[in-house]
Amino acid sequence: MIPVFQMILIAMIFQDLIQVNVPFFSYMDEGLAMITTIYALILLLNKKKAIKITKYELIALIFFLLYLFLGFVSNATHNIIGFKHGILSMIMTAKGYMLYFSCRVIFQYYDVKASILKNISKVLEISLYILALIGIVNIPLNFLEDQGMRFGLHTVSIGFSHPTELAFFAIISMTTILLYYNYTNKTKGELSVIIASSLLVLFTGRSKAIAFICVYIILFYFMKLIKKFKLKYFILLIPIMVYIALPRIISEFFNGARGYLYTAGYKIAKDYFPLGTGFGTFGSYMSREFYSPLYYEYGLSSVWGLSPSMPSYIADTYWAMIMGETGFIGVVLLILVLYFIFVQFLKGYNDYKSKIITFGLICYTVVTSIAEPIYSSNKCAALFMVLALFMTIRKSYYEKINK
Repeated sequence: MIPVFQMILIAMIFQDLIQVNVPFFSYMDEGLAMITTIYALILLLNKKKAIKITKYELIALIFFLLYLFLGFVSNATHNIIGFKHGILSMIMTAKGYMLYFSCRVIFQYYDVKASILKNISKVLEISLYILALIGIVNIPLNFLEDQGMRFGLHTVSIGFSHPTELAFFAIISMTTILLYYNYTNKTKGELSVIIASSLLVLFTGRSKAIAFICVYIILFYFMKLIKKFKLKYFILLIPIMVYIALPRIISEFFNGARGYLYTAGYKIAKDYFPLGTGFGTFGSYMSREFYSPLYYEYGLSSVWGLSPSMPSYIADTYWAMIMGETGFIGVVLLILVLYFIFVQFLKGYNDYKSKIITFGLICYTVVTSIAEPIYSSNKCAALFMVLALFMTIRKSYYEKINK
């Protein structure tokens, strides 16, 4: 089963690039979430092998199930969208968490070890170098589609559907490769991987990704010198991230569709207190497909990017969607779910390098979630599967690096 897991993980990391050419592949994350959830339940019911989860995961799972229950209560109460579409929207919203918990069961059942990273890292490393080379060659030749000017650069997506997707690919690939390098005590290729990833992020022009990569490089090499990981170092470098990303944040939230979505999401959470309006009713893919009446009710139907004729940006936020669909309680519950999943990586990995590699990816997604639906878009499948893998392999990981 290990080769199958490797192929699936690689496919999900490359999902956006594949779906550009094979549109049907865009539904693979939802399909995989359903299949893995059902399979994990079957494995648990068979009781052939003891499956252990951490106390943090147990708490996160309880909060997650409560979130789902309250979401359905809200759907039944307000009946803005049909039950069928509410279920579909729930899967789209919750697929990342479903994949995390189900993959934790499956990976343990098949005794997945840290060595699984070997072939995955090879594929990702080669891909990083090829994509970075294409981006460099494009500078004088300009053969790639221009995605607009940012920081004085012509941004590109190099085959991905959007520059944001390429930035995420670069960061999650770098994280996976560096963790494998640490597992094998290899340091020679670290710099080239970081440079290739940084170039790809720069080519995308995404301010949050650029800010992250700057902070990540500073911390990665600073902590190599002091041989310690301290969370306060992240906090001390927040001003750098804010300085780089602030102009874009101001533009997005005060002049763009995302700002309108957050304002309306807050109003909905107050008006439909305490549980919001239910899955598929606001800020989600399903609410865009069936154009929720809430957009008329809260004056969003005339906003560019949120109108019935041009609804492209309706599903462009995460927390605004959660706020509108499941209220303030839903927001609190999912923050707790994420906290208890993420905090394990500070406690589950003991060496400074592993902590910064894994926690760096987590910090990037937290910052990014403010302005994009990273925990519900197709990116979340790769993210949560990789995190489930990192948590599962930590025992075999330390058996190797401590030798």
